[in-house]
Amino acid sequence: MLRALGTSFDRLTFLITGAYFLSPEVSELLRYPGQRALRTPVDYDAVARLITPVEERGASSREPEG
Repeated sequence: MLRALGTSFDRLTFLITGAYFLSPEVSELLRYPGQRALRTPVDYDAVARLITPVEERGASSREPEG
């Protein structure tokens, strides 16, 4: 990834900018809560409908080509 940033100056400014936005004070001023995990309820019935045919079929595999 660092090679994609180009020169040493580009790398340094990328690092400084990232550190700036990780600061809790800056996040608070920007009213940015940060990254948070989304909590989504799991539909276990849907999961079971997807898994059942696989379980009924049983294990399957094939030899790799080559």
